[in-house]
Amino acid sequence: MLDSTCDHDFTQSLAFLVLVARRLVPRSASGTSLRQPDQRHHRKVAHVLASQTKTLAMEKRRGERLLHRMLPPFIADSLKRGDHVLPEFFEAVTVFFSDIVGFTKIAARSTPCRL
Repeated sequence: MLDSTCDHDFTQSLAFLVLVARRLVPRSASGTSLRQPDQRHHRKVAHVLASQTKTLAMEKRRGERLLHRMLPPFIADSLKRGDHVLPEFFEAVTVFFSDIVGFTKIAARSTPCRL
């Protein structure tokens, strides 16, 4: 199952922050116009948020493409939704993803048949 942080769509959160930043009227609490440096800072923050939103969306698409290359689409989609995926049996193929501590050393001392 994917890590729970992957389930949250951060692009929506950042898009909301960009919207808020753009809608902020460059005025202080008293209603007077902000100084020029404050306006520049406002534009810079809005630009950074927009850039981060774009980068995050690109990385999300990249991760989804990788997931779909490694797994059948119905399994990848189920994992993205957080659904439980039941194991399946295929007559000619078994795929096992695992991380075995010390595997490189074990493989170096073993024959292919023993692995």
